[in-house]
Amino acid sequence: MSERAWRLAVDDGATLHVEAKRRDAPAGRRPLLLVNGLTMTTGSWNALARLLEPERSVVRYDMRGQGASDAPAGPYRRERHARDLLALLADLAGRGLAPLHVAALSNGGYVAQLLLAWLADPELAVGLPREEQARLRALRGAVASVTLLDTFAAVDARLRAAVRAWLTALELGGAAARFDAALPWVWGPDFLAANAEALAEARALAAGQPQAAVRGLIEGLLLSGDAEPDLRPALSRLGLPLLVAVGEDDVLTPVRAHREVLARFGRDPDGVRLVPGAGHAAPIENATAVAALLAPFLRDAETAPRGVTPM
Repeated sequence: MSERAWRLAVDDGATLHVEAKRRDAPAGRRPLLLVNGLTMTTGSWNALARLLEPERSVVRYDMRGQGASDAPAGPYRRERHARDLLALLADLAGRGLAPLHVAALSNGGYVAQLLLAWLADPELAVGLPREEQARLRALRGAVASVTLLDTFAAVDARLRAAVRAWLTALELGGAAARFDAALPWVWGPDFLAANAEALAEARALAAGQPQAAVRGLIEGLLLSGDAEPDLRPALSRLGLPLLVAVGEDDVLTPVRAHREVLARFGRDPDGVRLVPGAGHAAPIENATAVAALLAPFLRDAETAPRGVTPM
């Protein structure tokens, strides 16, 4: 297995940190792209990636404002993140890493839904430059399946209230206070009880995050919620395999939010899968259970028709 990291320059001059572990996978085993949630880094996926990498290549990247990627002036809206993800998808296709599976957590899932809608119906991306419109059309077959974890279809009142509180904590007490405010919303009770030392280390790392970047991420989410396009007509026509799962103790984006996600895709709202012993960060809190859902789903998806296609 080989490891590589690189910088991807996007249209506005920002560069994104991307890393991949590539292996000579069994025939038909496509790569998996992992998309971060708010304030995550590529390292947040370590436990899950270790469980999946023996079978396929795994790619991770830091969204703008996160980890080792650039943090230009914010706010970082959903559309901007989706354009970055589109540029990454094109880059990976050029490197022979597509078609690929996409697994996205929280805000990453919110962003991925917008990009999937654009891929299904490029006319939705009316404000994008002509070059990116053409890229959307060229990449319609680049996504083999999508997994959405602890995510949401819209910024509802509960999520908005929580995120506003995080922003207030950031302004009053800095990045560490923002971490403290988010703690009971993000982590499930089992994880909180068993991981005091790891959470203290995570808090110390959070305290070192640039405050302007964290603000850009949070404000971008709130602003995106104020102007959400209707994605259901496009998403409901997609014929690609879809897995939607949520931590059983997720209070930030509970099961109800995931039923709404499935409904946007025109799928059975009762198809939500539960991750035991996890809150809003299921791939971190119970990577073994997430891998047990994801690995067979990806194998099954590889026998399905390729790419993003209308039903």
